[in-house]
This record gives sequence, C-alpha cells and structure tokens, in this order.
Amino acid sequence: MAGKQSFEEVASIYKPPLFCGLNYKYWEARMKIFVESIDQGSWDSIENGSYIPKFKKNGSFKTLVPMDQ
Repeated sequence: MAGKQSFEEVASIYKPPLFCGLNYKYWEARMKIFVESIDQGSWDSIENGSYIPKFKKNGSFKTLVPMDQ
C-alpha cells in the first residue's frame, strides 16, 4: 500500500525551502541563504547573470578583466 504523500516543508540542508504562495520576502531570504550555503558564486549568477571571463591584451600578455568592470 502506498503511503500518503506530503508536501509539507521540512528543515533540511539538502532541499530548498518550499514556496507555498504566501510571504514571498521570507521565502526569498531563506532561498538566498540556501543557495549561498551551496556556493556563493551561484547566488551571484542568479542576481547578476552568468559571468563570462574577458581578457584585455596588454602588450604580449593577456590579463583577466575583473567582473565589476
């Protein structure tokens, strides 16, 4: 016999917080913390889009241009 399936939220470091349609700001803050706990770069990509490294030619050398330029 199949057990009753539940979609209740449980506190887990392996599952993202469930958004039930209410209190978006609370969910957004928890989601940000969840994603940042996995990788800070992931949250930066969500906010700013993906980062494609760019190089500037300086004589015979190529130097990496920082993300904020």
